Amino acid sequence: MNKCRWLSRVEQWFDANMPQDHEAARHVATCAECRAEVALWRTLRSGAQHAAQRETIRDAQFPAFMEGVREGIEAPATAWRWSGAWAFASVAAAALITAGSLFAVFSGDPAPVEGTVVESWSTDLEDAEVRQYSSENGTQTVWVNVAREDMW
Repeated sequence: MNKCRWLSRVEQWFDANMPQDHEAARHVATCAECRAEVALWRTLRSGAQHAAQRETIRDAQFPAFMEGVREGIEAPATAWRWSGAWAFASVAAAALITAGSLFAVFSGDPAPVEGTVVESWSTDLEDAEVRQYSSENGTQTVWVNVAREDMW
């Protein structure tokens, strides 16, 4: 995505470093990208101002406030116990997966590969020639030769 070349100037205008910059204000009105950025900045500024507001705790609210602080202090000990259980379960699962993989890899010799043994061959194609060849290592090959014009 290309950034508008005016973005730096619009940012300074928005931050009120250049409050009288009417060209930047006119540009924001015509540029969708800069207008979207200004809208985002306004949302962020509003959220930051809302989060920065102070609240006063009245005397009647103070016991509930302190109870929340105590719960926050004690909560990490409880959470830690559960995270320890999850860590143990993760390690146990990893160990089981590793053991199963090692068993599959190292359990016995692989089964020998057996080829198909051709005992007989024939064809119903007219004028076809069937040949069988055997190599020195016992590999058999069967060829069916048909005249080219008979193939189509």
